[in-house]
Amino acid sequence: MPAGGVTEWRGWSFATDEFWTNAERGQGRETNVRARNVFAVADSDEWDDKAHDAGQFDSTLVSPAYKLNGAAKATVSYATNYRVDGPQSGDVYVSYDGGTPQLVKSYRSDANTVERLELAVPAGAKSARLSFRYTGTNSAFWTIDQVAFGQPDPPSQLALTSLEAGTELLGRPGSDAAWKVTTNGVVKTAHGKPVKDAKVTAELTAGGRVQKLTGTTKKDGSVRFRTTVPRGIAEATLTVTDVRYQHLAHYGELDPVLTLDLTRPTGHRG
Repeated sequence: MPAGGVTEWRGWSFATDEFWTNAERGQGRETNVRARNVFAVADSDEWDDKAHDAGQFDSTLVSPAYKLNGAAKATVSYATNYRVDGPQSGDVYVSYDGGTPQLVKSYRSDANTVERLELAVPAGAKSARLSFRYTGTNSAFWTIDQVAFGQPDPPSQLALTSLEAGTELLGRPGSDAAWKVTTNGVVKTAHGKPVKDAKVTAELTAGGRVQKLTGTTKKDGSVRFRTTVPRGIAEATLTVTDVRYQHLAHYGELDPVLTLDLTRPTGHRG
């Protein structure tokens, strides 16, 4: 940015709607209806109302670094009001891991909207940073607010490939006695290799109470839970809530079954 110009509008500034709109009425600032509370604004029109060194308004607003989770895509949204009254430019960039910024959106005509952009994330990238570059001279303004960055869950690297349960009545056949539940599951990688020492967590819900179950897989990837449903309760639900092994992710989309609905057996075995 050249030295000089109106101090409060030199480069990207943060302002409230009342303060900014009152800078000068009748130039469209009152159309910034999507911003809330304090927002970012680059206003070359107001900056140029006072003498400054040679050169145009040229300022870049940079976001914090967003941590990436390994997914191949990301989404960005923000409220924006881009107003043109002369030669100017507004460009949105993304950079990954501090690399060269890549152009993702350009503004050259009026826009007053909520943008939603989809980004392709390079494999292995750990962080992303957004930047908003505005240039112009006495040519109007650009506002940015409510910036949000998100990603879907990345593909799972672990899968619970099977989940089965057997039940045994601990009393006279046909009675409302307590019953035993033995659950067996198998954990494999997404490529089908059995995983040893994975930590598997499940919850058994019966009679309004939740019991937490934990187990560790064996060499063949198998894990077993044993528990007892109290007397007088005829139904229960067992749900696997977590599978963990080192840095490998598990989100459940590869699992054929994560929940089992269980019923008290009528005989000694069900």
